Amino acid sequence: MQSFQDRVSGFYAQFEKQEAALCAQMDRGELQQATAGLQQLLAPVLGDLPFQLYKKEGAHYLLECNTLLDSSKKILCYYFCDELPQRFRAHWAFYYYHPALCGSLALGGRTFLPADFELVPTVQQKTHRIDLKVLRTAVFDGMSDEDAFAVLYMMLIDHLGEIAAEAYIGQLSFQKPQSAFSKKPQTISLQKLRSFLNRTIQSEGWVEISGIQLIADSFYLKNKQKGLRQDMTSGLSYSLDLLNE
Repeated sequence: MQSFQDRVSGFYAQFEKQEAALCAQMDRGELQQATAGLQQLLAPVLGDLPFQLYKKEGAHYLLECNTLLDSSKKILCYYFCDELPQRFRAHWAFYYYHPALCGSLALGGRTFLPADFELVPTVQQKTHRIDLKVLRTAVFDGMSDEDAFAVLYMMLIDHLGEIAAEAYIGQLSFQKPQSAFSKKPQTISLQKLRSFLNRTIQSEGWVEISGIQLIADSFYLKNKQKGLRQDMTSGLSYSLDLLNE
C-alpha cells in the first residue's frame, strides 16, 4: 500500500499532465467538467472529501478542500496543499481551509450581503476572542434561530477566512433591534470586521492570522473506565474527531 506522501507525489505528477486542460475548461466556464476530472485525480489521495474550484480574475485558479464537516482530514489537506509545486503557484492556490473571498450568500431564495449584518464586537482579552452580538434585523425575518446562525457563520468564514474565524471569533448571539426610543448600540458592518480584528491583533499582541496554520483542541479524560490509552489522560490534539472514535 502506498504511503500518503507517495500518493500526493503521484497526484502532482498527474496534475502536471492535465493542468493545461483543466485551466482551459475553467476558462470556458466548464467548471462541472473540470471538477469531475480533478475528482478522479484527488480520489486516491483524499477520497471523497468535498472540494470546490474557483477562477478569479485573470489566470488564477483556486482549489479549496472542504474540511468543515471532517476535521480529521485537515492535517492531510494541510500537507497536500503545502506540497503544491512552486511552478504552479503563480496561477494556482490550494487551500486546506475556506479563504476570505468576501462575497455574498444565496440561500433559500434570499441573497445575504455583507451590509445586511450589524455587529457589536466585544474583545475578550483573557481568551483572545471577539464575541459578537448581531442585530436581528429584517433580513432575518421568518428564519429560525438555527438557520440564522448558519447564515451568520457562513458569512463570517467567507469574510474573515475559516482560520481567522475559528481562532478569534468567540460567542455569537442575536439581539433584537432596539425600539425607536432606545439608544441604538454602536455597530460595525461585516466588511469592517476584518479591519477591526486586525487592529485588535496588533493592539493586544495576539498571533497574526498569517502565522496560524492548524488549531489544536485540548482534551481531558473524565471517565477512567474509557481510557484513550492507559498512559494518556489529557493533552492537545489537532483532531478531536479521531479521539472521539
